[in-house]
Amino acid sequence: MTTPLLNLPEIAENQSGKYITHNQALHQLEAGFRLLDITLSTPPGSPASGNTYYVYDDAVATGDWAGFEGSVAHYISGVWYFYAAFDGLTMWVVSDSTQRVFDSTQAAGSKWVVLSYFTNIIDDTTPQLGSDLDMNGQSIVTLSNADVSIVPDGTGAISVSGTTDYETNVTDDDDIPNKKYVDDSKSVTPINTQTGTTYGPVLADAGYMITLNNVSAITVTIPANGSVAYPVGTVLSFMQLGAGQVTITITTDALNYSSVLTNNLYGQYAVASAHKVTSTGWILFGNLELA
Repeated sequence: MTTPLLNLPEIAENQSGKYITHNQALHQLEAGFRLLDITLSTPPGSPASGNTYYVYDDAVATGDWAGFEGSVAHYISGVWYFYAAFDGLTMWVVSDSTQRVFDSTQAAGSKWVVLSYFTNIIDDTTPQLGSDLDMNGQSIVTLSNADVSIVPDGTGAISVSGTTDYETNVTDDDDIPNKKYVDDSKSVTPINTQTGTTYGPVLADAGYMITLNNVSAITVTIPANGSVAYPVGTVLSFMQLGAGQVTITITTDALNYSSVLTNNLYGQYAVASAHKVTSTGWILFGNLELA
């Protein structure tokens, strides 16, 4: 007779050699705690007594494991013993350091499912990460159209670091309290060097310093929103490096600046910026020539 779930041998009444049945049950229990590997279909060359494996179920087993695909193989004193895996059997897998549970409904080769311990994280009202969270290409997704709120405490700030283009990937950042962006790719102002007498800024120029260097006059023409749709809030910056005076113009949209100034940069090394304030409106400011 055996137990209904684990199939452990039972000691019969008046049985002789009871220790044999008892020891067999102990070995079988020991086999249910740790698997060294779950991907092998050939037994290892020199197993140690007590080693336990899962015979891979998506390949034909060979050697002493032949015919025991999908079984738990336990090595004791030179002999392999095989036990059936059952739904809910939970074991530590040494080869990949995971806790897994057996699920016979899964596809062959994938029946040992990694356990997740975060299903009831809401029970912990003050959860803390022990180290960096690796998203591994996944996303944080809310249900029922809920917002994702990240609220720093006190003077804490939200930082976006690395090579992420936060201007593209972080939207509505005016709603973020104490926002602080530490973007390694934009820790210095990038430069777009121009040496011709005309230039039309492109979308990639947003946030750049456009240097203009020529002995002759230079005309910069900001394209219309219909041609290049800069987001509202975009800043284009210009620096006159050469002797040729730089004039900032626009095609069909509005370029506004102080009535006491012109749209010409005020000589060599002068700097000015155009700030897009509406879909078709820009404000020009900086070292501009007097009207």
